[in-house]
Amino acid sequence: MELTSAYATLPIEQANEVILKSVVSGLVYNLLGRMHKGFYSGMLRTEWTEVCVHPSSSLYFRKPGEKPFVVATEVFQTEKRYARICANVPAKWIPDLVPQRCVIKARFEDFNCDARTVKLKELFFYEGDLVDIRKRELTFSEAAKLQSGLVAIAENKGLLLLYVTQKRTDLGGMAWEAASKGGEQYLLSFTTKPDNGEGYYYCSLARNSPGGAQVAYIHFPYYTELDEIFEHSALAREALN
Repeated sequence: MELTSAYATLPIEQANEVILKSVVSGLVYNLLGRMHKGFYSGMLRTEWTEVCVHPSSSLYFRKPGEKPFVVATEVFQTEKRYARICANVPAKWIPDLVPQRCVIKARFEDFNCDARTVKLKELFFYEGDLVDIRKRELTFSEAAKLQSGLVAIAENKGLLLLYVTQKRTDLGGMAWEAASKGGEQYLLSFTTKPDNGEGYYYCSLARNSPGGAQVAYIHFPYYTELDEIFEHSALAREALN
């Protein structure tokens, strides 16, 4: 079977994907994400909780891990809320279908100073689960503009630009520390880690216990490689001097 238009003929595998994307886009409000014990919840209709795949659906017999996201033609209520006539939705489609429900973590990789380009790696998360990884090439100017926007958001939220480094403790182990330009030092929370190693990161501060010491939580890295063309704010520029 082939999907034919006035301009192209698609092989069956690609045709099936095009058809499924069209169906999912039209039924996006019936998109469901896996919760626990085989239950699903509405990804846009958040009032839908503990939705079960109806036994008449072929997906009913698959293991939950094989269908983390499904779209249903019909969702109805009896003693339970059921989803019927379901299709599995690839996780990599989720950022395009429900971008407002996804969290994006981005980092720059592979700086090419000769070509003045850099690779942007974007990690998309839904409810804490990684659903897709995308990479694209940017010019230094495009990357600097993106970083400038992130810095503006960070400063509006009161985040601090700190230099994160690893130091040896009194007990002989190693621990991550963060320091400000003024010399204030903070331990790095064990719940966050500097993915890029030592360097600058925008961080928030919180106390690890009532009355306890403040610890730093990493939000995103700051790339000094872009400084020469990055018209960042006075605060960020002062912190990097």
